[in-house]
Amino acid sequence: MGESGDFSPMQLLEDDLYDEDQETRVKAMRRVSTIAAALGPVQTREDLIPFLNGCTEDDDEILLVLAEELGRFVPLVGGAEHAVALLEPLEKLAEVEETVVRERATESICTVIQALPPSQADEVFGLVKRLAHGDWFTARVSSCSLMATCYKAIRVSEQKSEIRTLYENLAKDETPMVRRSAAAKLADFAGAVEPNVVVSDLLPIYRGLASDDQDSVRVLAIEATSLIASLLKKKRNGPRQPCRCTSDYPCCSRRSLVARATLIGKGFLPDIRIYGPHGNIK
Repeated sequence: MGESGDFSPMQLLEDDLYDEDQETRVKAMRRVSTIAAALGPVQTREDLIPFLNGCTEDDDEILLVLAEELGRFVPLVGGAEHAVALLEPLEKLAEVEETVVRERATESICTVIQALPPSQADEVFGLVKRLAHGDWFTARVSSCSLMATCYKAIRVSEQKSEIRTLYENLAKDETPMVRRSAAAKLADFAGAVEPNVVVSDLLPIYRGLASDDQDSVRVLAIEATSLIASLLKKKRNGPRQPCRCTSDYPCCSRRSLVARATLIGKGFLPDIRIYGPHGNIK
């Protein structure tokens, strides 16, 4: 015990995180914020973050704690101008198989992105682009959760256009779980894009998701109907573009889709039309 005072906080953390007992590792990971405060911003960036970057293949319970803790690290690394250092370990966590870890990682990434100065928008764009092109579907699922925050953070019009294209591709992904994530985040993305691209870029994405062959994708897309319709109502220039919802599915799914669309679209009837399997309006 007397010799323990000779160990640095980093050494003690490493010993505990390499312990075979999972509970010891969980407790150690919950102390990383305290250790970062003791180390100071410079040593946290130079020593602690690289070490934690190598801890992204542990058990899911430990990774969940790490994803949570990194979301609180912006002041501990020296503030917004150094927060970009947190993106590398969080990007790895956003690719893991466990859903709750990915979700917490993307929440922390959004926190970091919102803190970053505009000069580091390229880092944000690169991260989201890598995830959207990920070989494993988990990365692409996570990218959907970051699209709206990323879109708000970047300023270059070419990058914004590419983000919209990436979202369109995710909405057409061959993996249903990716399309489901795109549908779930559609309202957030709609709220982030400029009004002038809603009809040209976003409405086709909405129509595709609302016509998906997976019922869970369609239902999530329909939940964005109210927001899509309200955005269309604000755009009064030119002919009105209806939100078209097709229902060429088995009877129970068709009734569910029509009912949900009708309820959600109440108050926006001039903008929303529900189409049957032969193109007839319901």
